[in-house]
Amino acid sequence: MTFGISLIAHAIRMLMHAPGTTFRVILPGLAMVLLSTLAASTLLPDALNAVLRNDTDAILRIDPSDILLMLALGVAGLLGYALMAIHWHRHVLLDGTDRANDLRPGWGIIAFYIWRAFTVALVQMLAAIPILTVLGVLASLTGGQSAPGQGSPSVLFSILAGIAFLWVGLRVSISLPAAAMGQRMGLLQSWMISAPVSGAILAVAALVSLLSVTISVTLSLLFQSPDPTSLLFETCVFLAEGIICVSVLTTLYGHLVEKRSLS
Repeated sequence: MTFGISLIAHAIRMLMHAPGTTFRVILPGLAMVLLSTLAASTLLPDALNAVLRNDTDAILRIDPSDILLMLALGVAGLLGYALMAIHWHRHVLLDGTDRANDLRPGWGIIAFYIWRAFTVALVQMLAAIPILTVLGVLASLTGGQSAPGQGSPSVLFSILAGIAFLWVGLRVSISLPAAAMGQRMGLLQSWMISAPVSGAILAVAALVSLLSVTISVTLSLLFQSPDPTSLLFETCVFLAEGIICVSVLTTLYGHLVEKRSLS
């Protein structure tokens, strides 16, 4: 747990050391995410409300052109998030003149990073099957399914599932900073490299998951029903959580691969 806290503290310290520099580095990607969110809220308010409310009938009535535009804006947002992550990885891991000259990556690196992120997400989806199966069995044995989403056992098992899901993701995601640096690290290699600190990564996953649950509950209390304003606010919160996770991955890569100190 102590080493896990040190990882998160170091990751946040890097972000807060020079806030102006941090903002300048992640601004291109940050702007893409926020602009795509604003565009969706402005150009597609009805379609967006239908999706946010999960209204099946309204979703089926969405014009195909609006669906295409929503998909395009979604892709732009994902690309922006990837750029934000890549720029931060490279800002921290590149040194001296390399940082000044090579901070902006080529499209080859961006494409490979997105592909690697897709494979990480796929592994997490596959890992979710045994995780949910085991926790489902435990929940049925302890009565945690008697009131889904209501009783404390159900909430506890949901949190445990989130922690396990994030732990797997962090273990294989060290390949993402490598991809941002133009290196071909496989997911299995990432898993093996992270093995010595798997316990610390579990602590990081637990802390981040608890923080995410706390924020989600707070947002649900602040915004009783989904709307474009709540979407924009939630996007900002999501970006803050995301850049912390990106910085954690950068810290793990620097410590495990480049043997950098956490001090």
